[in-house]
Amino acid sequence: MRVQISAAAAFALAFSAAPAGADDFTGDIPALREFLDADKSYSVEERARAEAAFEALKARAGDIPLAEFHLAVARIAAISMNGHTMSPPGVWPHRFNRIPLELHAFADGVRVIHAPDEMRELLGARVVSIAGRDVAELATAFGDYFGARVGKRDEWAPFFLESPALLNAAGLTDAADGIEAVFELPGGEIATRLLDARLDPPAGGIYDFFDHSRLVARAAENAGGAAPLYLLNDGKAFRSAPLPELDGWYIQLRINKSFYEQKIDAFIKRSLKDIARAKPKTLVVDLRLDGGGDLNTTRAFMQKLPDLAPGRIFILTSGRTFSAGIASAGYLKQAAPDRVIIVGEPIGDFLEFYAEGGLAELPLSKASLLAATERHNYMTGCPEPDCHRSIREAPIRVGTLEPDIAAPLTYADYRMGVDPALEAVKRRLAER
Repeated sequence: MRVQISAAAAFALAFSAAPAGADDFTGDIPALREFLDADKSYSVEERARAEAAFEALKARAGDIPLAEFHLAVARIAAISMNGHTMSPPGVWPHRFNRIPLELHAFADGVRVIHAPDEMRELLGARVVSIAGRDVAELATAFGDYFGARVGKRDEWAPFFLESPALLNAAGLTDAADGIEAVFELPGGEIATRLLDARLDPPAGGIYDFFDHSRLVARAAENAGGAAPLYLLNDGKAFRSAPLPELDGWYIQLRINKSFYEQKIDAFIKRSLKDIARAKPKTLVVDLRLDGGGDLNTTRAFMQKLPDLAPGRIFILTSGRTFSAGIASAGYLKQAAPDRVIIVGEPIGDFLEFYAEGGLAELPLSKASLLAATERHNYMTGCPEPDCHRSIREAPIRVGTLEPDIAAPLTYADYRMGVDPALEAVKRRLAER
């Protein structure tokens, strides 16, 4: 996705956590009002609900705990049910306490994918409950504060689940400084742990979570040296490699823009030459970790790829496939509708959404907000006047981008270094 940071808010990138006593946020209300006016994604009914929530928060803003204020702001954004309209949850670990474990939602449950040395027995454990509540119930409750489609919601749900302060502010736990959690250990035993929490901001930039996945960062910890190609933690935002066993070629995009010194134009140019030289029959285009960027950078690439291989084209997707990542899938399917097969898990947004807004931070609470101002519609070609210009000029018209072949990621596969989507591709090719 494309994130723009307003100049007025740039100072907040060096933010350190606000003191617990900072509970008068009336000074944030004008900026929140500007956000609500700028965002165009709300339906008539949703806007009425958001306006009511805004007025309720305005009435309380002079005397409200920090965590409750953040969640109230997030709730106003989430009412839109538009994935790009958000108070980004990945900011929360920089603002609020968290337990020492890192979690991820797999097809077979929410699992521990990072544990400190003194808790190594919990690595790979399935989270059964937190504070007496089923973890699935808590993940659903997170949807009140992030209105994206389920796959994208579940990717970022751990930012909520790991913070007792936020769970408490949401009325889901009694304590704000720790939680009691029940786990099913890898061997099948049930274990209960009391987990203290503290403010422990992750390493790196506050917005790094937009461009990085925990699946990659923690792959080696869980799978050792057996991490599959798509989860290699080698810093590469783009990947192009032969798949000789499939008479194929593999392309991976983790982002749709240049990434520091990695220039996407150079990658595309080199990949086109390599594929043309290799003359593969099959293409595998992996967008599972593609959170977006700029759809204009990869449109021509996606439109050109079908000319370079005569056989099947497999697009791999997941809930992290978002924004320009979805557009890439759309352009590729549109270019070769009879040859494209989508494999994996459902994409992280619907085919009609709003995006293209700027990121800002409220001055007192430091709550982040991303507005969405322009329509995208990848079913109709988006002829409406409020559509994003790039989509009006180069429309996408596809009936669906849902998987033709389901290949959900389980923790068992993650731990064993198995790529379920690529295995599904191999099985499909073996049938013919």
